[in-house]
Parts: sequence; structure tokens; C-alpha cells
Amino acid sequence: NQEDIGFDCKANGNINVDEFSKLAAGLFDLPVKANQYKGNLSIDLKLGGTVDNPKPSGSIVAKNVSADVTELYGLAVSELNGNVTADNDKLVLKDIKAKLLGGSVDLNGSVNNFQAMKLNAVANVKGTDLAEIRKLIGVWVPDMPKELNFAGKADLNASLSGSTAAPIIKGSAQLVNASFEHPSVLRPIEKINGRIEFNNDGLSSNGLTAFWGTSKANVTGSLKDWAKFISNFKFTVAPLDITDAAGFFLKDSGYEFLGVGTGNGTVTGALEKIKVDCTAQVDVGTVTAVITEGGESMKFPYKNLFARAIYSDSALNVASASLKLFEGDITACKITNNDGLVVNEAATINLPVMAWYNYKFNRFAIGGGAGINASMITANTVENSSDLKMTLAAGLNAKWYITDNFGLVLGGFGTIDALPSVISTKLCADSTSGSE
Repeated sequence: NQEDIGFDCKANGNINVDEFSKLAAGLFDLPVKANQYKGNLSIDLKLGGTVDNPKPSGSIVAKNVSADVTELYGLAVSELNGNVTADNDKLVLKDIKAKLLGGSVDLNGSVNNFQAMKLNAVANVKGTDLAEIRKLIGVWVPDMPKELNFAGKADLNASLSGSTAAPIIKGSAQLVNASFEHPSVLRPIEKINGRIEFNNDGLSSNGLTAFWGTSKANVTGSLKDWAKFISNFKFTVAPLDITDAAGFFLKDSGYEFLGVGTGNGTVTGALEKIKVDCTAQVDVGTVTAVITEGGESMKFPYKNLFARAIYSDSALNVASASLKLFEGDITACKITNNDGLVVNEAATINLPVMAWYNYKFNRFAIGGGAGINASMITANTVENSSDLKMTLAAGLNAKWYITDNFGLVLGGFGTIDALPSVISTKLCADSTSGSE
């Protein structure tokens, strides 16, 4: 049949892969480099059938074979050993072991239908180097952001199906102290541990732990599109290290926040346009402010700090924030940090003025009082001018004097809206909702 040539061939013996690759390079003008292929193959094959429908049978045994095809496929394989058997209409891969992607791989499966070359295989890789995975994805997804890097180790379990030209890959990975780095996340996300599921389209996870600075987050969600890295994650932070996080954004500003709390939020959008919407809460802490050009500072204790911040388009916007400072309240309506610039657009300040009586016994004292509270919203624009409101106020406190001049105090006050506003202008509408 001149249209479909038939085969009836046999071959057996040992092949030196290095020498064979050099021969093939010379015969077919292939770009083979020195030492690109190494190892030995023992073959015992019979080839029947036709060109369009080959029927191979027999076996191939690989012994310490290595192949560097990084430029073409992003892979370098070494110490490959195992058996490939042919049975007319399929190849069976049995106990294939090799060094791959910085780890050790075990591969079993088959290649069916020689006309269409269909895969059906399972691979387990221990100790994979994620930096090598990054290179591999970069070869197959050239549009992946160049600034994106990840590193660390992972154990992979993957299944391969579909055609050899466009394989379908599904599996899971156990990440061990991985890291993720890109300018959009400001500084590396480190110590990433946990399980992810992955496929050709992206990945998902029901529980990862990671550190941004010294704050620990638990993360769930998914990522789609390996080229754009479109995120849809939720996270909770405990502990949230305000000292570290605020210090990162307020570096060289003269302000320092000390405290540890909790937080939560979401991460959405493509990596280049990532949006982080989060809230933070700290029960007690200290804020230090530089008050003179010489660097002298004052420390103020605070409590019940709550803030909502949105990071988008390389700018941090604190949509709302509140805290208790001394006996008063300060509520920030909007603080914008854009490339290091902090703008306080509006704040609510409560300052109670009360007549007070203390009853002392030994080193303890109980006090109470009543008076007037001045509540004022300040702003830095004419249209959001100040709003001053007077209310009745009453309070109680308890003190314990550790020494004659130092001690601890527990107290609070409440207000009654029984007096008219002194000035009534536009209020900060987003002070409660946190929206712009």
C-alpha cells in the first residue's frame, strides 16, 4: 500500500543516549548541545502496523537518563530510571523515577491511541522547588507578570490526561515555607504553608497560613488565569502586629503605633490592579508622636482602635478609623496615604469637662463627676467645616496608687444629647459606613 506504508521490524540492544542524540542531530539538523542528553536505554521492540496505525510491542528500560530541555519546555530531567512497555495500541509507563523541578518524581500511567496520543498518568513529586515551578509556568504562560516570583518547597500530586499537545493537569500541592513576591504586595508574603488545589485555569485553597511582616494571616479563596493572577481571597489576621504594619506605612513620619490586635478582609482583582479591603482592631496600645524638631516625643496610651483601610492603585486609603485617647474619643473619617503622604480629612473629637470628686482610702480612690462634653468634627476643607456639639456628660473611675505618683486607673464617661448644637454644618457622612 503506497499510501500507508507497513512495518515489520525488530530491534534489541543498548543505546547510549548521548551518542544517539549526536547522531540524530547530524542526520536531522537538530539543535542538540553537548551533554544535553545522557544515560542508556535497553530496548527490545517489535514494530508492526502502518505509518498511520503503528503497532509497537516490547519494552524500553531507561538507566540514569538525563535531558535538559529548559529552553523548549522549562524542564531539566536527571537520574531517570524505569520501564516503558508497548502493547500494540498503547505505551505503559511503570515505576518511572527521576529528579525533576528540584525534587523527586514517581510517574505511572499510559499513552493511548497513537494517532491522537492520549495521556492517562499520575505523578507524585516530593520536595519540588517552587522557583523551578515559576520558570516552568513562565515558559508555558509567557504573559505571566515578569516581576512575579515565588520560592520555597512543595509536595505535588498531579494527574495528566488529554492529548500530549494540550495536556489537562489537575492536582494538589502541600506548600512548605513558600514565599510570594510582586511590587503590588509591597513586601514579600512569607512562610506560606498549607494545601492548594490546582489545574490549567488556576488554583484554590481552603486554608493557607502566611506572614506579611510579623502579622499572621489565614487565607481561603481562589486564583484564576495564570497570566493575570486574578485573586478572590478572604483572610483573617491573628495576631495583627500594628507596630510592624503601621511602621511600614508611617516610616519616617514621626509617628509610631504600638499594639497587637486582629483583622480581616479580602484580596480581589488582577495582580497588577490588586485591591485589598481590610479592617483592624486593637484593644490597647501606645502611640508615639515627635513634637519638636529636635526629635523629642510624647507617648499616648489608646484603646479600642478600629480602622478600615483599602489598598488599590498603589495607594492606601484609610476609609474610617476610631480610638479612645485618654478620657476622650477620636474618630477619623478619612485618612489617605498615597506614596507616603498622610492626609487627615476629618476627625471627631470628644472632650469632657466635668466637676469631679474623689474618695480616697489607703492606696485606692473612687471618683465620679458630671459636666459638659464638647464634641467637634474637624476638617481640612471649607465645605467640611467644623461641627461643634455640646452634650451633658457623667463619668466614674477607680484608681490604684502603686506609688505616691504612679498607678493604674479604670474609668469611662457617658453623654446625654440634651443641649443644642453650637454650630451645625455638613457632617462626615462616611464616618460610620466607611465608604467614600
